Amino acid sequence: MMSATLGKLAARNVRDAWQGEASDFTPWLAQPEQLETLGEILGMELELEGTEHRIGEFRADIVCREPDSGRYVLIENQLEPTNHGHLGQLLTYAAGLGDAVLVWVSSQFRADHQAALQWLNEVTSDKAQFFGIEIQVWSIDGGPMAPRLEVVVQPNEWVRQAQREAQRGELTERDQLHIDFWTGLAQTMRQRGSPLQPRAPWKYTHYGFPLGKTWGHLELKTITSKGKIRVLVWLRHPAVKAIFAELYGRREQIEEVFRGGLIWHEGAGDKVRWIGVELDAQIQDRATWPTQFSRLIETLERLEVAFRPEIEAIDPDQLGQDQET
Repeated sequence: MMSATLGKLAARNVRDAWQGEASDFTPWLAQPEQLETLGEILGMELELEGTEHRIGEFRADIVCREPDSGRYVLIENQLEPTNHGHLGQLLTYAAGLGDAVLVWVSSQFRADHQAALQWLNEVTSDKAQFFGIEIQVWSIDGGPMAPRLEVVVQPNEWVRQAQREAQRGELTERDQLHIDFWTGLAQTMRQRGSPLQPRAPWKYTHYGFPLGKTWGHLELKTITSKGKIRVLVWLRHPAVKAIFAELYGRREQIEEVFRGGLIWHEGAGDKVRWIGVELDAQIQDRATWPTQFSRLIETLERLEVAFRPEIEAIDPDQLGQDQET
């Protein structure tokens, strides 16, 4: 049997793809599809507020909002290696915005600037979180170029938050159980190279993953009293009835891709619907967590494959909003 012919993967200069930061790279990154990709890497949804947004004496390259929390997400771009000037701007933005996530995108992160961002994540409050993202460009055999975004620095906010709450005596035994369970699940996902992007683990019974739209995401929901976990596609939008009907009209095809039957639940409120499965799970039994993590990850990934293209193809504005909302 002959081996497949393989091409040669080569790194390209980012200037081959974008000649200028303000004129080329920032407009490219501010496009919805690129912000969606960046949001998945960061583990959050991003809604564009504007570009060249004035903060103090500077203009921030891109300013977004995270819909769930309302926090600002500021993105500062550099097609050159990181420098002290951009680090200073990032700190100015942090002071000017208050509660915000600061994202520094550069073609190359110097070791001292990585260390600076890591230190800032350790010593600052939850109101300022810092990410370092390297932008790379690759091509195969000199063909079309493809960008790649890689996280080099990220906050460990959930661990810090859990420690603070525990010190204040604010965590119940149930809270701590969920923090530990979601943390273990997120670590297992990263170790296995799952395409899903886990968010910061927290104390609540639900835990979400982005799915390409602000109105639709994957979610896990523990029901400890029944020994169950729901693995769901969660939909929330004024036009949710029309969105749900659109998806339900393709039920057979979706369930074929998912490789199993699904619960199509319509009774979650005027603006909310969910679709998914209910699995047996005893999260109190820590010895079984590795097995539970494997099953949950496998089910989430099957849901992601079945629903992401369906959800991305829906434009709620074309469906119209529900009459009673």
